[in-house]
Amino acid sequence: DAQGAETLTHYLSSHYTTTGETIQLAMMTDDASLLKSMRSTFNRVRGMLDLSATTVAKTPSAWQNVVETTHGALGTTVVLSESDATPEAVDYIHKRGITVWVKQSNYSTTSTASIMASGAGGIVSSNVSATISARSIFENDINGLTRAPLNIAHRGMSMGFYPNTIEGCQASIATGATHVEIDLYVTTDN
Repeated sequence: DAQGAETLTHYLSSHYTTTGETIQLAMMTDDASLLKSMRSTFNRVRGMLDLSATTVAKTPSAWQNVVETTHGALGTTVVLSESDATPEAVDYIHKRGITVWVKQSNYSTTSTASIMASGAGGIVSSNVSATISARSIFENDINGLTRAPLNIAHRGMSMGFYPNTIEGCQASIATGATHVEIDLYVTTDN
């Protein structure tokens, strides 16, 4: 929400004061105006616009709208649904300076392999094990990938562990996640 975003950007601005200091952090929201506000206040983190709940037509004009909406929100990455992230859409959007990640909903090996081969820069997944399993399809043919995907554990390893916990994050890394995405809540008691 807006209050949480304001608190986070204020915290980051007060703790990371060195100009140009690299911060490996991405802010993701489905609210374009909130993302723009956050990135305007503190632009040294990546901005991710989550459009995975929005249906995107499979046309160049719809893909251009995704690009313009993401750029307008000062985003660097857009998250699309599995059904919207066709290789054609991913290619179109990438060529216009936006990285595409895919929010996985179908954990079959075939579906996961299709996402990996689409050219997407990352997969937001609640099932890290399924993603790792599908990756083995490409073990002997890494050149067959259009782009090496990130294996992002959504909320840690939320299948088998409580979401957003240290134990869940450690388990996801132990099973092969390259990144962990967690939901962060800022409280008044620090």
